[in-house]
Amino acid sequence: MIEISKAVAADIIAIEDITKACELAPWNASDYISELSRPDSIFLKAALGDIPCSGFILGRIIPGVVQDAGVDAEIYNIGVHPGRQQQGIGSKLIETFLEECQNRSVHSVWLEVRSGNLVAISFYSEHLFDVIAVRRSFYRDPVEDAIVMRSNIYNVGKI
Repeated sequence: MIEISKAVAADIIAIEDITKACELAPWNASDYISELSRPDSIFLKAALGDIPCSGFILGRIIPGVVQDAGVDAEIYNIGVHPGRQQQGIGSKLIETFLEECQNRSVHSVWLEVRSGNLVAISFYSEHLFDVIAVRRSFYRDPVEDAIVMRSNIYNVGKI
């Protein structure tokens, strides 16, 4: 059974390992630690069986992009340990993230993904994210376009 809860300091080593294994944009331990105390941060981890941290998702509540339209959120990173993928962990993480956003009156959730990461693009599309724009040469090492995706929070109940 997958259990989702707030990430805690004891999870940071496992989260750094997942970040490396999934080749995500690197964050250092102090960056993750600072997210734990930010009121605008949504930092969740997934436990599966006797493994306390098999995956994580990290994002923040941000001011809305349209004046007086409320607040949005952005997903910065989501990762599931490669040995634990295809078990529903990523889906449970993103669904819980979206529910937390709904609880905080978020209107839209945004993310960026490498244009060549077709598995991730498909995953996000399955979770009701739509392609909004392309940012040319956004990523480095290697240089690659970013696909900007958005989910309107009113769709959360339809997942």
